[in-house]
Amino acid sequence: MGSYDSQSKSMAKAAKAIENRIEKMVKPNKPQNKRILKFKSIGYLEKNVHSLIRIEEGVLRSDFRELFSYPIIEVRFTDKIILEGRNKTGKTTFVEALYNKGVAGYYSPDLSIAYFKQNIRNLDDELSILENVMSTSAQDKKTIINLIAKTGIAYEKINCKVKYLSGGEKVKVSLVKVLSCDANLLILDEPTNFLDLVALEAVEEFLNSYKGAFILISHDSYLL
Repeated sequence: MGSYDSQSKSMAKAAKAIENRIEKMVKPNKPQNKRILKFKSIGYLEKNVHSLIRIEEGVLRSDFRELFSYPIIEVRFTDKIILEGRNKTGKTTFVEALYNKGVAGYYSPDLSIAYFKQNIRNLDDELSILENVMSTSAQDKKTIINLIAKTGIAYEKINCKVKYLSGGEKVKVSLVKVLSCDANLLILDEPTNFLDLVALEAVEEFLNSYKGAFILISHDSYLL
């Protein structure tokens, strides 16, 4: 009987130990203090510009082909604009024309545009991630590092030269450079292509808190 009791107690003890281990495995970590992304209103974000762009009614053409007609459009300092439509209907052509001020209309002398497009090379391979981003930003180093980290790039890599990064990492750095650029209008053409969920959440948080204007082309339901 004593042997049975001893064996029973040992099994109960082992079961309890397993239960405790499982509890530790599934127990969620205590929520960490999440760093809030805050961009300072400095540089072009500090300029009190009511109307950045005002274009007249017109027709967009490419290679002598009419793509679409557009009404009078005004982009004000805090406007958040999403361009929707089928592929190959001229959205990219239109925002490129805006970026190059090739659409007839008024462009504020205090307008500064930062443009993101997947195949645009805006990085210097011989500079580090941090050097690339800070070269066109008015934000402080701490804010820049916070934004870089939020996209999922490891802190240890911020001083790594861009030429040693993977293709996906280069896309993230290129996007961060545009988002943090000293500008008051961002034009973002499909910015979430090839981004993982961590980077997607960082872009969403940024756009929700951005103090300037942006024009976004995206088919990503996560952002729209």
